[in-house]
Amino acid sequence: SFARLGRAPVQAPALLDPLRELAGSHPGERVVVLLDGLDELRFRDAAADVGRWLTRHPEFPSNLRIVVSSRPSTPLLRELELGHGQSVQHVHIEPESDDVRQDVQGYLRNLAGEAGISAVLASHGISGDRFVNQVSPKVGGNFLYLTMVARLLDAEAARLQSAPGEMAPVPEVGWLDSIEMLPDRLPGFYALLLWSVHNRLGGSPATRAHWDELYRPLLGLLAVTAQRLTGRQFREFAGTGLHQAAVDRPPAGLQSFLDGNLPRGFRFHHTSMADSLPDPAT
Repeated sequence: SFARLGRAPVQAPALLDPLRELAGSHPGERVVVLLDGLDELRFRDAAADVGRWLTRHPEFPSNLRIVVSSRPSTPLLRELELGHGQSVQHVHIEPESDDVRQDVQGYLRNLAGEAGISAVLASHGISGDRFVNQVSPKVGGNFLYLTMVARLLDAEAARLQSAPGEMAPVPEVGWLDSIEMLPDRLPGFYALLLWSVHNRLGGSPATRAHWDELYRPLLGLLAVTAQRLTGRQFREFAGTGLHQAAVDRPPAGLQSFLDGNLPRGFRFHHTSMADSLPDPAT
């Protein structure tokens, strides 16, 4: 794989050599490479990622253009500017523009039109139009906020459609009952979900200690690690006395925050989740 080979052995046959051939056979034409989510590279498993390669590559062929999307605060953007100077051009997307608003509303309308999602909304007394009208101004132009909403609704739709006796994860969707009160920033939405988990655990004597013994240490470790974390590693790093079976699977309520599986371990679904934990809203 690319992670094992590193950058040097593959960049010539995979990119540079084909570009030279294209420059000779199609002079004046350009090749455009689109890279989405440069800010998400912090929690990669691969030792050699495309972000570092971009920042450290001295010069690209003249018939290549690379378009990168990222949050503006990503440190890699500054490294790109230092490495490539005037060839880096910024294009800022205004979150309040008409085009963005139409895209957000279209995304939400399509989401609400899915049969499973429509059933979830209906179970909370929410029509498709109301869902679009309430959620759209809250998320603004933050499509990560949109995908987190979709992720939760998809999980709830799957739970409702699960077979009798099947132990499907229960996502946090209580916010649907007060959809008008949705936070207008993504860290606030993360905080709302985590507080819901916290309060649910605290409401039962059987689970009251779980937040301090399992949830808080797990969130803290995931926020600082750049690798997947297995249950075994969590027990070792956190020094917890919890039984192995209690830490092998994602804790209830956190499934939508995590990606991974039992053999390889779990990590945050997106780096913004780690970034939001020190936020005062969280």
